[in-house]
Amino acid sequence: MSNPLKDPTAAAVVVSEQAKDPGSWGAMVSSTLLALDMQTDHPESFTARMRNRVQGGIHLAEIEASGHAARRGAERVAADGGSLVLCHVLSGEGFIVQDGRQAQLGPGDFGFYQTGRPVEIVVPTGFNILFLKFPQSLVTLSSLQIADLVAERLDSRSGLAPALAGLLGGLNSVVDNLSPELQMLTLHNAVDLTSTMMRHELALTTSPEPAGQKRVRFEGIAAYIDAHLRDPDLSPRSIAAAKYISVRYLHAIFSESGETAGSWIRTRRLDRCARDLRDPRLADVSVSVLSHRNGFKNQSYFSQLFKEATGQTPAEYRARALTLSD
Repeated sequence: MSNPLKDPTAAAVVVSEQAKDPGSWGAMVSSTLLALDMQTDHPESFTARMRNRVQGGIHLAEIEASGHAARRGAERVAADGGSLVLCHVLSGEGFIVQDGRQAQLGPGDFGFYQTGRPVEIVVPTGFNILFLKFPQSLVTLSSLQIADLVAERLDSRSGLAPALAGLLGGLNSVVDNLSPELQMLTLHNAVDLTSTMMRHELALTTSPEPAGQKRVRFEGIAAYIDAHLRDPDLSPRSIAAAKYISVRYLHAIFSESGETAGSWIRTRRLDRCARDLRDPRLADVSVSVLSHRNGFKNQSYFSQLFKEATGQTPAEYRARALTLSD
């Protein structure tokens, strides 16, 4: 019998299975795609299905599952030869946690993780997702470069992501009907485009821009933040999406300011709150209302941040400021 991992004339191995409990789901995924330990808070309603194809050591799998968490601990990675997994979310939401970073992926987004390192995939309510798993050796990037991309959200609208989404979606629909040679060729094309996208994302944070252009870009983002400070959901992810750049690139733009995008948002919100606390016209408006107006969801968190920044509680700051203005 031909070995599809070595013989390009052998058809891809196709595994289509369903599971109704996390135990059988974990065993199925572990035996065909990747060794993982599964958990769910709702085992009685758990359902999952997978269609996995493997050709030449490259896996293309479509998975649909209800809420669960999948963990690949150190005991699972000891004998791993080293593969990369590209996740492309079709619907729902998932989180990739690896190397102390967490990527929140929504519909259309991409994210990477390495199989040779501990990883956790968290699916709060369910998702439909495409997985492209391939040997890390097929990507001519250093280990440090790859490590810089894992557990990072790659926006579906930026860079080469739309092209890769189209290729993977189309390939997922037709790969089973292709000849073995075309299966091998198209799967390698998908890996090649994935590698190119990775290089593009890395270049966004390493390629120098003219100082004037970078400053204009930073000022535009800062103005956008100021205009949306009242939105409690304002975040690096929403800003990057609005500006059609990756979150990585957003962080790179802010790195020269000495702050992260998140700390910039907090500082600007605190500045707005301090301004409102000094305003005699707002003396009768409670601190909680003022903090909420400026985007803080939690008053105790706001009070903690405010005291760390000013050395005073919001109430103390307001009392002192209003006394001095009399």
